[in-house]
Amino acid sequence: YIEEKNMKRMTGIGASEGVSIGKVLLFITEEIVVPETKDENSTIEAELAKLENGLKKSKMQLIAIREKVKEKMGEDKAAIFDGHIMLLEDDDLISEVEDKIKGDGLPAAKALHDGINEYCDMISQLDDPYLRERAADLQDIGKRWLKNLLGIKIYDLSNLEPDTVVVTYDLTPSDTAQLDLKNCVGFITEVGGKTAHSAIMARSLELPAVVGVKGILSEVKEGEIVIMDGEAGELFLNPAEELLSQYAVSYTHLTLPTNR
Repeated sequence: YIEEKNMKRMTGIGASEGVSIGKVLLFITEEIVVPETKDENSTIEAELAKLENGLKKSKMQLIAIREKVKEKMGEDKAAIFDGHIMLLEDDDLISEVEDKIKGDGLPAAKALHDGINEYCDMISQLDDPYLRERAADLQDIGKRWLKNLLGIKIYDLSNLEPDTVVVTYDLTPSDTAQLDLKNCVGFITEVGGKTAHSAIMARSLELPAVVGVKGILSEVKEGEIVIMDGEAGELFLNPAEELLSQYAVSYTHLTLPTNR
């Protein structure tokens, strides 16, 4: 390929085929600060109510996402979210978190955070690869529940600029379900594999995806141009003009992003 000083070639796992040229949107979720001790004026009942309200809000959001997926991708992909709702309503998990509030006097957020982490550790030790992958789903659901409990706004990818390539550490099924397909031309993640739910959904949406690109977040800049090949698992950051032209000739469906 053509060398250019500022151009970088990186490789990952081709998770959903197709070639795209777009502008990078860095989708980085902020770290959640979990209070270690509860407010001295708060009662156990108040903390249990916070937990319950966070759960109800999360369930409503997941039902809405499920409907959206059913419209876009059909019932079989929407069923993924039935699994998410079941995880959210797992009686063992809920009683474990409630015990931490009642028995250990923890604030709801801390009890939920610790309970989810312990549960994920347990699932990720299992021999069954399918069940191990559910640990990632549980982390996703746990984050949603925690944000709803703490009143933190949940950002989604439903309203993007044209020719956007989303670059993130990992894309959850709920993030993938809400992608603005009119303007998103592909996504790249630092972790993940071909069997992750987000990769399966990307193939359903015929959206190019390259996953498991180690170090991508420290290499890429917001708004820079990227060429991505979702089959070969190859990408070029800040590509040379000549390479852009070559791709545009080879793949006639491609439009070069405007305002370069």
